[in-house]
Amino acid sequence: MNQFYADINLHGDIVTGLRRRGIDVLTAQEDNADAVPDTVLLERATALGRILVTYDKDFLTIGTAFQAEGISFSGIVWISSRTALQVCIDDLKLLALVELPERLANQICYIPLSA
Repeated sequence: MNQFYADINLHGDIVTGLRRRGIDVLTAQEDNADAVPDTVLLERATALGRILVTYDKDFLTIGTAFQAEGISFSGIVWISSRTALQVCIDDLKLLALVELPERLANQICYIPLSA
C-alpha cells in the first residue's frame, strides 16, 4: 500500500477522509516541515518513502525538473483545485491500494484520474 505525504495546501477534509478509510497520510505540519521550500518537501517525502499529494502547481515544475535532471523522487499526485473532495478521496484511495509504488516513482499523477 502506498503512503502519502500531504503538503500544506492539501484540504484537511481529504486527509481526514483518507485516514477514515485506513490510508496512511502524514502532513507536512505533523512532520514540522510546513515552512520548508517545495524542493525540500519533495525530498523529505521521498526520504520517507511517501508520495507527495498537493494542489500546488509549483510541484508540476519541480517534478518535471527532477525528471529531466534524473533526480529520483517517490512520486507526486497533483490535484486539480476544481476536483470535488469525494473524488479526491476516492482517487487517492485507489492509488494507495492498487497502484504499485515503483510505478508512481519519478512520476506525476493527476487527479481526477478520469475526466
